Amino acid sequence: MGCDIRRQRYNIPAMRTSLAALAAAAFALVVAARPASAHQASASFAKLMATDDPARVRYELLLAARDLYEALELDTDREATAAEIARGKQRLTVYLLERVKFEADGRACSAALVSLEAVEQSQRFARAVFDITCPAAIGDLALDYDLFYDLDPRHIGFVSVEGTTARLTSPDDTRLVWHVGGGAPPSGLLGFVESGVEHILYGFDHILFLVSLLLMAVIARTAAGRSRAVSRGGRDALAYAGAIVTSFTVAHSFTLIGAALGWFELPRRLVESVIAASILFVAVDNAIRLDPPRRYVVTFVFGLVHGLGFASMLRPLLPPEDVVLPLLAFNVGVELGQLGIVLVSLPLLFALIRAVGAERYRRTILPGGAIVLGGVAFLWLLERAFAFRILGL
Repeated sequence: MGCDIRRQRYNIPAMRTSLAALAAAAFALVVAARPASAHQASASFAKLMATDDPARVRYELLLAARDLYEALELDTDREATAAEIARGKQRLTVYLLERVKFEADGRACSAALVSLEAVEQSQRFARAVFDITCPAAIGDLALDYDLFYDLDPRHIGFVSVEGTTARLTSPDDTRLVWHVGGGAPPSGLLGFVESGVEHILYGFDHILFLVSLLLMAVIARTAAGRSRAVSRGGRDALAYAGAIVTSFTVAHSFTLIGAALGWFELPRRLVESVIAASILFVAVDNAIRLDPPRRYVVTFVFGLVHGLGFASMLRPLLPPEDVVLPLLAFNVGVELGQLGIVLVSLPLLFALIRAVGAERYRRTILPGGAIVLGGVAFLWLLERAFAFRILGL
């Protein structure tokens, strides 16, 4: 438990919504670090809801079946089946209540299981519903959260309260304090912007895809010979990077918005596998072709799939109504994250090509990037396509 307390305050009316909307979204892979995914940490998703009883709240928790191997004492680190979740109901309940605690105004609250079941959407989840009963009418309700940090230090616990979502992370932000009463709830738009920035900055495969593309931004072939390399000027490099980022933005914005609104959906395993394949393709292409033409077309095609990856994280965070502004705010955050990657990467690549020269950059840096970036992407592809566990990132 961290020494700093993350304190978020909400004004919550009577309970109106359930976590079933979250179960419909393939969120739990959001930042899945086991196995590698587009979002480099495992995650849980919860809702806190008021009830008609001022001393009781409802807590609904959604967990990816792939994160339950220890809690259910499975024979290996793998996704739990629906039957295993049903058989392990008591064991899982004990596991959760040992790691998630509530208190109201400094006094411990008790938790009673209402239901625990497996739910199937684009992937399998376990959904646990608890009634949290406190000694008296609740003023400040504190949630102390300690799930999965021992297995994944980057684990994130998302807690939604009337459409506003808090992120609980180890070691310092593992407590949420909910003030029941007084004041209007925050709009949350800034929080959606922050979520978009975090999603791309902590989504290592999105970063590797952009970096693989930007490796070619500082080098080109000469007009006289296709095999002769030359450094790009600053203006040309910015134009190249701008075309790449614009293409990626247009593509992923289209699928992000469409998938987040439920217009279409693809299986999560397919999406994550193609995202890994996109990094592998660009890394190898960098090594075998100097300054490939129409790179923005490749970026657009793969950007459509990356947008589906973004949507799997965003969908459960959207409020039940008025989703347009939060969705756009999240997308703004993604674009800010992309801009940050470009602003950091381009100066470093310019410094590198000036230090080694264009020809050596082509003969060593691009093939080396293909080995490193392509190798990681290939292992991710195996993990995602065949459910192997290799990197464990």
